[in-house]
Amino acid sequence: MMARALPTKSQGLLRMTLPSSPFEPSQSVPQQPRSKAPWIILLVVAGGIVLVPCICGGVLLVLAGRGISMAMTERGNVEQVVNNYLQKMEDKDVAGAYALFSPTARRTIPQSDVQKLVDGPNYGVFSEFQRASVSNIQIQATPSRTLASVQGTVSYEGGTTGTFRGVVGREGDAWMIDGMHVTVPPSKLAQAKSN
Repeated sequence: MMARALPTKSQGLLRMTLPSSPFEPSQSVPQQPRSKAPWIILLVVAGGIVLVPCICGGVLLVLAGRGISMAMTERGNVEQVVNNYLQKMEDKDVAGAYALFSPTARRTIPQSDVQKLVDGPNYGVFSEFQRASVSNIQIQATPSRTLASVQGTVSYEGGTTGTFRGVVGREGDAWMIDGMHVTVPPSKLAQAKSN
């Protein structure tokens, strides 16, 4: 074995000792305990990624369910306002029909435009009206009001049928017309011209 010279304190140096074997463990520094913060952050982010779509999906399901439920419960009320409008137009009660228009519709449609619908050949769309039936209703709730898009059939005396589509809006407890379009076969308009 070879003798080694080691520095001593007297020579102005610190004494160092080297391990005699590379397999001999050196003095180890105690490890700091690992922080749990990265795991907490990871769990919060993963939870957010999972929860946000679930919450949004749940809100959409609630709104869709509310719309479907409202469509079923409000169908009769919506159908009633459509029938009232078409009956008043058949009776040429323009003021009564115009009173069924929502404030939104009245801002863009003057009563004189409604009057034109019962004058001349246009009246064929409303003459001999019997009943309107809603076949499709889709209700959409907005922050300011509830709207229903409706489609259906219109029955006339003599067995003629037409169709309608429109939008009605909820104003307080009442449904009011935002817009309505009625389509009839050309033969119905021709019949109205001859009368």
